[in-house]
Amino acid sequence: MDVWKGKPIRKLTKGYLGSLGKSSHGVITSWHRESGHRRRYRVVDKFFFLQAPAVLRRFERDVTRRSGVLALLCFANGFLSYSVAARGAEVGSLLYPSSYFVTDADISLATPGSVVPLSVAPVGTLIFNIGLRHTGAGLLSRAGGSGSQIIAKFRDFVVVKLPSGRLVSVSSLVCAQFGVPALELKRSLKIPRLKASLSRFTGRRPIVRGVAMNPIDHPHGGGEGRTSGGRHSVTPWACLTKGKKTRKVASRTFVDFKVNPLKE
Repeated sequence: MDVWKGKPIRKLTKGYLGSLGKSSHGVITSWHRESGHRRRYRVVDKFFFLQAPAVLRRFERDVTRRSGVLALLCFANGFLSYSVAARGAEVGSLLYPSSYFVTDADISLATPGSVVPLSVAPVGTLIFNIGLRHTGAGLLSRAGGSGSQIIAKFRDFVVVKLPSGRLVSVSSLVCAQFGVPALELKRSLKIPRLKASLSRFTGRRPIVRGVAMNPIDHPHGGGEGRTSGGRHSVTPWACLTKGKKTRKVASRTFVDFKVNPLKE
């Protein structure tokens, strides 16, 4: 698979700052993090492309640590969009929308990456980018190499086996892409940090030792000359960092909650 090494389509991207070490609640959970070098986030069409066939123009790599490969699709009216690439897809191949698959016999014409409705997909079909609603976006099985499989079909829902082994029942009216997401194996995210600027390039800010601070800034700070801290290693908020248990609840017995539509 030849991945495009040039710049992306500017209109299909937006600025990307990363998580900045913050959780979904906006609380800093990983300190000494910043956005790093400037990157552009490729906006992926999660709502499945238009109800018209598209031509796969090229494959692109996403710089925001996406494990899969993206495909640039071109429609007859000149409209461009990014989609999750499928394993086995080739440049110049034609991808069909869900309106082209009406009966079970039409599924044989599906190319890797085409959008197929689950109502006509036979049992055992490998799919990815699965939606949970009839008009909703694809949410399940989007990472590179994480394909799902149709296990059983009932009246109004389909049982799908996710890459984790969990069984999920979804409506038969939803759509998904045919095949398995492509995974680029030659990609390496590790950059040797030979100097401080490379650490800042990857989004890591400098870390200052506590013994080098003032007493008002850290419990290890202060003192005449060089000191070794004079106490057990603690955080800036005087919490022990070595050997102390941090969990606030007792250990629980983990139960594997699997969705079994046969019992519901």
